[in-house]
Amino acid sequence: MKKFLMAFILIVACTVTLVSCKKGDTNSLGQGDELYVIPMLEGSNNNIGIKRSDETKVGQYIKEKFNIVFEFSIYAGDLREKQSLMLAAGDYNEIQQLQRDDMVLNYANASALVDLQPYLEKMPNFKSRFAELIPYWRLICGGPLYKWETLVPLKGETDMEVLDVWVRSDLLEKAGWPLLRSASDYINFLERMVPGAVDVNGKPIVGMTMPLAESWGIAGIASIFYEKGQNYLPLSNEGFIFDHTNNRFVDYFQHQDVKDSYLFWSQLTRRGLFDLECYTDTIDITQEKASSGSTAAFNYVGWTAGGVNATLRAVGHPEMQYIELPIQSDAQVSRNEKRLVRVETTRSFDSYALTKNCKNPERVIQLLDWASSDEGQIILASGLEGQHWIRDSSGKRVWTDLFVQAKMDPDINKKEGIGFGRNMGLPTFHLSAADGQPVDLTNQMIWVDGQGLSDREREVFSKMGWASSKDWWLKNTTFGETGLAGTVYIDPASDLGAIHTMMTEIRVRHAANLMQAKSDEEFERLYRAAMTEYDRINHQSVIDAFNRQYQSRADELKKYQ
Repeated sequence: MKKFLMAFILIVACTVTLVSCKKGDTNSLGQGDELYVIPMLEGSNNNIGIKRSDETKVGQYIKEKFNIVFEFSIYAGDLREKQSLMLAAGDYNEIQQLQRDDMVLNYANASALVDLQPYLEKMPNFKSRFAELIPYWRLICGGPLYKWETLVPLKGETDMEVLDVWVRSDLLEKAGWPLLRSASDYINFLERMVPGAVDVNGKPIVGMTMPLAESWGIAGIASIFYEKGQNYLPLSNEGFIFDHTNNRFVDYFQHQDVKDSYLFWSQLTRRGLFDLECYTDTIDITQEKASSGSTAAFNYVGWTAGGVNATLRAVGHPEMQYIELPIQSDAQVSRNEKRLVRVETTRSFDSYALTKNCKNPERVIQLLDWASSDEGQIILASGLEGQHWIRDSSGKRVWTDLFVQAKMDPDINKKEGIGFGRNMGLPTFHLSAADGQPVDLTNQMIWVDGQGLSDREREVFSKMGWASSKDWWLKNTTFGETGLAGTVYIDPASDLGAIHTMMTEIRVRHAANLMQAKSDEEFERLYRAAMTEYDRINHQSVIDAFNRQYQSRADELKKYQ
């Protein structure tokens, strides 16, 4: 009996030891650990309508694998202000969103952040996936790796943020399906098609409109041609343009492409083809006008086109739906320039960091690394195999009906959780997995055109001979990474900062007059007057300072590569 009792005790002791070993095993991915609930603070624009990540299937998968759950709360005010208040009180989250690099520096200087550099060897997926970006993230704080970013890199075939001109398709059909590209193409087209054309209510239409009352209206899209060619990247609406071909900053207001932009709007205006109300129009008003078909074309705000076209279909005018066409200056077309499309190397507004309030950095590190793997990113972006996607006979990932329903209906997705990785502060990007497909199945033209286009839109692209809605750009695009250029800035409180502010103010103040010039001669006179005023400030000193800082940062970056 004693022998039996001793054997039983030994078996129990071994069992307890094995369980204890499993609980302390870092390879168990948290399964044996107690539930780890991580609070996340979200801005109201990121509200996904759930309280906890495990309310979703994807979140439940993460809970089963890591025993980690994210708990969401929404802040309706200024999120940057809230982040500053949290730092002052020491009451920041374990994973903290930090909007822009100045906020990252504030937290770092307060010793509130965990340096991820010592953990990199435990994060092989994270380390390899972001090998090109980690040096930029380290550069911010002079060496330590205090942050990561979401939504970078975005290099999928659908990540071409071109934001060109949307044209009413019935007018294109009436004109014989022309490919509009140059400024002159648009002037000629609008001169032919606007007279006699009416909106859904039978009222005469305008030629071109855009929301110039927005903060980025006169300051940005009014001078848009500089970003339509193959050499210059859009980085801001301030005093500079970045020459991607030669890696240098140049003056914004003095650039020929900017001058050509103002001249184009002037030529439309004097022909009665430009909507003069747009100087006081916000984006909502622009969308309302397009939704009634009251403009032949609208500029830049293509993200409204889905709602515009849905409204036109709903009121019984599917033939009026708008499609996007490229636009370049006459000079760019004559040089046969391709289109340089920006790829953001860094996205500081979407920075995240592990803070000193983190209860268990090791477990979070495991989750971050998994999220950076093909398996993790596919699940976060496209859901679970067998439920949201399956593999066909060739091994290709194919979405299911449930995936389509979830992506098209936010209420359904509250139960599925597809694409909520960013809300958890986890890395998200548009890259291909080892199987050659994008990790996000919606990041394919077959999804964009198959799910996002109406029958009329598909008809239009077919008549124009386009293989997809992005056909022209796919054939005529070259990509340019923002790199260091997006990290260079001048303190607005400095003497140079004051000059930089004046550079933008003078350009914005003269823009409307240039755009409304009644002749080419008047335009040239107004332009010379604007340049005379502009030359009274030492604007070149600001451009020189930008270039010095760019070179200095380039030299410093080499230390971290």
